[in-house]
Amino acid sequence: MSSLANPAAVAIGGHSLGGVQATAFLENHQTEIGGIVYFASYPSQGFLGIGAHNMTDYSGTVLSIAGTEDEDSTPADCREGYDEFTSASCRYWVLIEGLGHAGFGDYVTGSQLVGSVGRVDATASVRHYLVSFMEHTFKSDATAEANLKTSALRPNTEDEFETNCAAILTGLTSGAETDFSVYPNPFEDVLRMDWKNNDVVNIQISSVDGRVVIRKQIQGNQSLNLEGLAAGAYSLKCFLKTGEMKSLLVLKN
Repeated sequence: MSSLANPAAVAIGGHSLGGVQATAFLENHQTEIGGIVYFASYPSQGFLGIGAHNMTDYSGTVLSIAGTEDEDSTPADCREGYDEFTSASCRYWVLIEGLGHAGFGDYVTGSQLVGSVGRVDATASVRHYLVSFMEHTFKSDATAEANLKTSALRPNTEDEFETNCAAILTGLTSGAETDFSVYPNPFEDVLRMDWKNNDVVNIQISSVDGRVVIRKQIQGNQSLNLEGLAAGAYSLKCFLKTGEMKSLLVLKN
């Protein structure tokens, strides 16, 4: 693990009191921590003998996941804590329908239940947001960005989703020498490619699992009929004659 870890891209977090303790650490190491993740948790307001946390100056990234059926860390309390991060460069708020306090971990107590969403969907939903957030935020993964920011790709257990982060790229331009654009994005059946010089360009379109579905050479302005592709997210790569490669995430409705 130590050989793979990137000390310049560190995230911390926790469930319930674990998230409060993570905030206590973050408060004193704000420039060292790139992101914090709350699972039914929020900064302390001074409860349990823990001093109130002030997160208004933290400029990293934030993911807060709460459940509609959580009576311990209520959605209102989680939201209030999320709203304290007024200087965060990028933050995500997620409320999952039917999720209780025990839905965030592999346990159930008399007062802390998984919730009506059920264990399988609870685990799958939380995992979707966490993995997408981490892969996009710290690895700049385009598929993860789509899974996080595109409503059609998020779990149907979602009750609320909000972010102040920049939207997915909707076109591709690359300067005077290449000057290439792709539109519309999302598209229905036809994807238009405008290449303002007359160079031959090799393009490759792959599904989210890495399977190449189209390889083609284009020259000038062309339209691709992609009605045979299933709806979803695809990686479009353009290989230029200079050896440079441009990539873009495209979404098919």
